[in-house]
Amino acid sequence: MSSSQQQIVRQAKRQLRKTIKAKLASLIAEQVQSQFTLVRNHPKYQSARSVSIFIGTATEVNTDALVRDALTSKVDCFVPRCDGSVMQMVKLHSIEDYEMLPANRWGIKEPPLEEFRPDCFEAGRLDLVVVPGLAFDREGNRCGYGKGYYDAFYQRCRERFGINMPYFLAVALNEQIVEAVPHDALDQRPDEIVTPGGSIWCGQRTNAAAL
Repeated sequence: MSSSQQQIVRQAKRQLRKTIKAKLASLIAEQVQSQFTLVRNHPKYQSARSVSIFIGTATEVNTDALVRDALTSKVDCFVPRCDGSVMQMVKLHSIEDYEMLPANRWGIKEPPLEEFRPDCFEAGRLDLVVVPGLAFDREGNRCGYGKGYYDAFYQRCRERFGINMPYFLAVALNEQIVEAVPHDALDQRPDEIVTPGGSIWCGQRTNAAAL
C-alpha cells in the first residue's frame, strides 16, 4: 500500500471514529453494559484458565463485572498497561487489587508503570483476549482508537505462543457494526465478534474450532 493510500485509510478511520463515538455517547448505560453476559456465557470464556480483559471508558462496553467475575472464578486475569507505544498485559491479583488501581489520564483504571507485575508472556499462557474497538464490519475488520496497541499485541502473541496463541474475542454493540471499516496490512482481525445480534466469525479459525 502506497503512502497516499495509507493516508486515505487514516483519514477515513478518523472520520469513522468521530461518527461512532457520537453514536455511543447517546446510548443509555444499560445498553453499554449488556455485553457482560454474552462474554461470560461464551464457551471460550467458560473454558479459559487465563484471560485478558480490557478496562473500558464510559462509552465502551462495560467490562467491570467481567473482570470481577474472572477474579472471583480464580481465573488468571490480565489487564492492559501502556508505556508509550507498547501495551503489556499484566496480572491482577484480586478484586481488592483491581479496586485500588489508579485511573490514568483517560479515566481508565490501569496498573502503575512502577509496579512490578508479571505479564502474560512471563506467565506462559493466555487462553482468551477480550478485544475492544470502536467499529467493526462483518469481514472482521476493526477500528480502534488509533494507537495500534491490539494489532501489535496480536503479532506478539503469534510470535510467542505460536499455535497456542489465545482466542481473540471482540465485543461490540449492534450500533458498532458498520458496512465497511477502512483497513491496511497492519490491521489484525479478531477471531470472532460477539454482539447482541449474534456472533460474527472473522478469524482464521472456524466456527467449529471456536467451540
